[in-house]
Amino acid sequence: MASRQVARGQSKKTTSGTGSATSQAITNGHLICPTCSEEIVDPVGKKKGHQSIECNGPCHMWLHRQCAGLSRAAFDAAGASNDPFFCPQCVISNQNQEITTLKLKLDEVLNELSALKNEVANLKTEVSQHLVQDDNNPDSIPTDSTMPRTSARPVGNSSRVNMQNRSLPRDRSCNLVIYGIPECPHGTNRMARGLRDQDSVLEILSRLCPSFSTHSIRELFRLGKYSRDRSRPILVKLQRSLDVSVILSNKRRLEDSPGISVRPDLSPSDKITHSILLRERRSLISSGKDSRNISIRQNCIYLGRSLHGKVIDGSFVPESNMDSTVSSPDSSDPPADLTPPTTPSPEAPPTLVTTPSPSLSSAPASNTIATPPSPGSFQ
Repeated sequence: MASRQVARGQSKKTTSGTGSATSQAITNGHLICPTCSEEIVDPVGKKKGHQSIECNGPCHMWLHRQCAGLSRAAFDAAGASNDPFFCPQCVISNQNQEITTLKLKLDEVLNELSALKNEVANLKTEVSQHLVQDDNNPDSIPTDSTMPRTSARPVGNSSRVNMQNRSLPRDRSCNLVIYGIPECPHGTNRMARGLRDQDSVLEILSRLCPSFSTHSIRELFRLGKYSRDRSRPILVKLQRSLDVSVILSNKRRLEDSPGISVRPDLSPSDKITHSILLRERRSLISSGKDSRNISIRQNCIYLGRSLHGKVIDGSFVPESNMDSTVSSPDSSDPPADLTPPTTPSPEAPPTLVTTPSPSLSSAPASNTIATPPSPGSFQ
C-alpha cells in the first residue's frame, strides 16, 4: 500500500487526474474521510499525519486506516499485495447487489417449479383418464376374466380363443416369483427390508443370467401377509422378457441352494394347468421314468422329444387319446371320446347322434386302443 500512499500524497496536488477527488470532499487542501468526516493529513517527514488507503471499488474514496477497519499489520499486508482493496461501504453495496440477483434467480426457479407442478398435475389427470377408459373397456385388460367359462362357446372359434389364451400372460411375461429367500426380522423398517430383498434377488438371479444387474429390475415386493413362521415369495418384475427366458432356462444352477426356487408368474388358470402337469410328472417319476427326460412346456408334458400328454379343459389327456380327440367332427366342442364307450356323453352335440361321421359309424371295438388309459385320466 506504499504506492497507494505515495499516490494519495501526490493526489493533493493532482486530484483532478485521479478521477476520485471530484466526488470526495476537500477541505484546506486535504481530502475528507467519508467515514469520520475528518481531514486526511499525510505524514510527511516529521509531520504527523494519518495512514490512509484508497478503495478500488466503485467509490474510489480515500479512507483513514482505522476507518477502513485495518490493523497496522493488515494495512502493511494490503500495501504489499497486488489484490484490490474494497472499503466496507463498497463491500456492503456489492453484497446487496448479489442478494438482489439471487432473489431474482430464486423467483425464476420458483416460477419454473410451479410450471412443472402444473405439468405433472396435468399428466396425472391424463393418466387417470386413460386408466378409467381401460377399466371401462374389458377387452383391453388381459386377465382370465376375458376368457369364456361357459359351454356356450361359438362353434368354429377355437383358434380365436386359443389366441386370446396365448395373449393372457403378456403382462406376466417379464415377471418371476422367487421362493425361499429369508425375510428380515420382525420390526425392520420398510427401506431396510426392500434393500435386503433386492440384494438377495440380485445375488440369486445374477448366477442364472450373467448380464443381470440392478438396472434389470423394474420392481419387486413380497406376496401375501407377513408371517413369522414362513418366508413369503418375492414377485420380481424385470425390464425384459428375454432375461426371464434366460433365467428359467438356467434355474438348475440353483441345485446347490436348497430351498431357493425360481418360477414364472402364472395366471390362475395356468397355475391349475401347471399343477396338473406336476402331478403327472411325479407319477412318471414314481413309475421309474428318469426325471431328466421329463419336460413341461406350456400345457404339455414330454418324455424326451415325444409328447406324453397335455391338459385340456382342466384334465390331463394322455397322448394315446389325442387321435380320438381329433376324430371329433368339431374340435371346438368337448371331445365325446373322453368318456368310456359304454357310457354315452350327455354333452355330446346332437349332430353326433343324428348324423354320425364315418369314423363313428363303425363298431366300437374298432376305435379302441391296445392299452386303454386308466379311468382316472378322464376325471
